[in-house]
Amino acid sequence: MRFDLVINLMTLTAYKNRRIHVMGGGKQWRPVLHVGDVARAFLLMMDSPAEKVAGQIFNVGSNDQNYQIYQIAQMVRDVVPHTDVDVVPDDPDKRTYRVDFSKIARRLDFKVATTPYEGIVEVKQALERGKIEDTVSTRTVHYYRYLLEAEQLFREVSYNGRIF
Repeated sequence: MRFDLVINLMTLTAYKNRRIHVMGGGKQWRPVLHVGDVARAFLLMMDSPAEKVAGQIFNVGSNDQNYQIYQIAQMVRDVVPHTDVDVVPDDPDKRTYRVDFSKIARRLDFKVATTPYEGIVEVKQALERGKIEDTVSTRTVHYYRYLLEAEQLFREVSYNGRIF
C-alpha cells in the first residue's frame, strides 16, 4: 500500500481525521489509475503483437480520469461521510499533470475498469477491516528517507560492518 498517492492519502486522512487538507487551492490536475488497471495494461502489452507495441510509449489511463485535486477531495468526502475539506490557497509544490491517454485507447483498445470512487471505497473498507495500516513503510518517500537514515546510523555505530 502507498499512502503517498493522492487518492490513498486523502482516503486515509479522511478515515483517520475526518478532515482533508487540499493544498494550492486544489486546481492542480492529477491523472488517477487503479493498480489493477496498471497490471491489466502490463498484461495487454505483453499479449499484444510486437508491431503494435515495440518501441512505443503509452500513457496508461483514461482521459476521463484526469481530475483536479479538489474534485478528488469531493469524491473522498462522498465515500467517507462527515469529512471536512479545508482548502489552503497556496502550496510551494505547483506541479500539475493532465495527461492524454488517447494513444493506448486507440491503438490497443485499453479501457480502465476501476473508477476512482471504487478505489476510494476499496481503501476505506481495507482500513475498516484492518487489512492495511498507516506505517512508515506505506509512505514511500518517508520510508526511503527512513532507510537512508538507518543506513547512515548503522555506518556511524558499526565497527567493521557489525554492531555487536
